[in-house]
Parts: sequence; C-alpha cells; structure tokens
Amino acid sequence: MHRTLIALLTTPLLACGVAEGLYLEDDVGASDSDLDIHGPYARGSVVTLGVGGWRSGQVDETWDIVPDDDGVMVVIEGEEEPDDGDEDDDDGLTVELRAATSGTTAVSLVDPDGDVKDRISVEVVVPDTLTVHVATAERMDMPELAPEDCGVRIVAGGTGGLVAQYWLGDTEVFGNEVLSTLTDDAIDADVDHSYSGKNLDWLQLTPTQVGTQVVDLLVDGVHLESVTIDGLSADSVVSAAFLGGDETDADEGDAVELLVQAFDADDCPVYGAAWTWHVDGELQDEVGDLYHYDFDEDVTTSLEATFGDLEKATSVHGVGSVQDSNATGCSALAAPAALAPALLGLLALVRRRDD
Repeated sequence: MHRTLIALLTTPLLACGVAEGLYLEDDVGASDSDLDIHGPYARGSVVTLGVGGWRSGQVDETWDIVPDDDGVMVVIEGEEEPDDGDEDDDDGLTVELRAATSGTTAVSLVDPDGDVKDRISVEVVVPDTLTVHVATAERMDMPELAPEDCGVRIVAGGTGGLVAQYWLGDTEVFGNEVLSTLTDDAIDADVDHSYSGKNLDWLQLTPTQVGTQVVDLLVDGVHLESVTIDGLSADSVVSAAFLGGDETDADEGDAVELLVQAFDADDCPVYGAAWTWHVDGELQDEVGDLYHYDFDEDVTTSLEATFGDLEKATSVHGVGSVQDSNATGCSALAAPAALAPALLGLLALVRRRDD
C-alpha cells in the first residue's frame, strides 16, 4: 500500500511541464534514479528542488518554485545558480525547503507570467524505523566489509562512518539534516549531510577510549534506534588486506580505487585505522585507507601502507593520491555504491523500536 501511495503522490498532477521539457526534481540522488521526486520526506528534513529537462537552462530567478501549503513544506531559500560562463551549465533555479509538518502538499513550478509549468505532490511523514550501513562498504560496493555478526568496530581515536536510511513500514523515507545523536563522553558523534553525491545523513563516530558505547539515534527529535560501537585499541588490529583495485577490465584513464582494510583477531573489519603511505618510496602527507588513481598500463607505481607494525605493499598501474573512504568530502570513487539493501543486506546493528 505504501509503495502505491508513493507512486500516486509523485506523479505530476499536470502534464504541461512535460510538453515544454520542464519538470521538478529533488537532490536526493537515491537508489531509484528513474524518479525525479523521491518522497515521502522525513519530517524535519531539508530537500532541494530544482528544474530538470531540456529547457531547464532557460529558467532563472524570474521563475518560482512554490508549495501550496507552506506549513508542510517551508521555503528556506531560492536562487539562480551563478553563471560561470559555461554554456553547458544549466542547473537553473533551485529552492531549498524544510519538511516542517506531517501532511501532503502540492509544489508548483511557476513561470514569470504566473503559469504553472509543472506541479507535483509530496508527502511529509515521521519515520518509524531507521537502519544504518557501514559507509566504506557502501561506497566501495564490498559486502564483506559489513558482516552482520561483527557489528561496528572502530579504532579508539579513529573515525568510522555509518550512513542512515529511514523507513515508514516498508516504505523508504528521504531527506537529510534530520538525524541527531545522544552519547556519553566516551564517543564523539557528528552528522554530516552528504554522501558520495547523495542527500543523506552520515554519522561520523570517533570512540575516545576503548570499550563498548551506545549511540542513541533521533530523527527530528524522536528516538528511533540505538547503535552499539566497539572502540578497539590500535593493537587489536592484527591483519590487513588490499581490496578493490581491479584492473581487469580497466581502460586507459579509468578511475580505480584500492582500499587497505584492517581486521582484528576475529577477522572482523576494523574502521578508523590511520594508514600512512609510501608511494614509489616517498612518504605521503595524506593519511587514509584509499589510493585512488587513473589507470595507465604503461605506468607502474609501488605502494606501501603502514599502520602500527602492519605493512602492506603492492603495485598498481597508474598514478593517483591517498584519500579517506570515510571522508565526507571524498569524491574519488568512480562508481559509488547505491543504497541497495537487497544487494548488501541490512546490517544487524540496530533494533526496531518497540511498538
């Protein structure tokens, strides 16, 4: 029933925009790329609406994106993207809105003459469940980095990331800037609001000491779930492996990522290890778990990653840079994994709220 409701609510109410090649779209960038609008949105979340279509470059600040009910969707700001002289830059008008209260409202794209060129209906709901996913596993598309029986293990003093995904029953709920945390002094928890080009909430967790800690997760101030974090000492990391870096089908100039992953004595992934790198014998200033490079079969680069007493060495074909797969500003990944629970499996890291 929920999925049918979404389909009805996200269908344009008027077809006039389609005829002129204009339509409203959001910035969620979620797993179903065929959707322009990904509602329902979580109450309290922020979503940016913009204009898509072959004529979107002609839409400027004289146009408007207007919700019918500004109590449900509140406009935060709207502006024309700055003109940088690039003729291919057709981002056009965008408006940032906050999903303020539960309910349904129409949002219209209005031209300078007051004519409606597209009209959509969006729903705002309060999620009843959230799930979290290990960020590195998602971004690298490596399910083995998030085994269900290992939980979340992070080196004390290091940072590991979890990506949050919201649900109402079986229906996914979208939007970001809605997640907050409650913790004690033994773990620092921050929330970033971007994830490899997607509009998602991304937990950044840093245990300040060794031991098990619980982080309470709130959505728009409502406690939904708790996640358990195991802070490990650096000497708990006993092995490491290079993962990714598959050059089998790479063409000249293709982006390739090589990940060095730490493991403990239980063969469970450990996140937050600060790896130092030597590239062709030269110590790199950057610290991270990822070497990103452009494939060049004529160039061989030697790599050595070090954490404590562990050293892993290999070579790749190409030249690149050291990065951190958990860094929110990291845009290195050539093909970021979509949030696809059917492929990766939902981690058994959280418990459903008791009804």
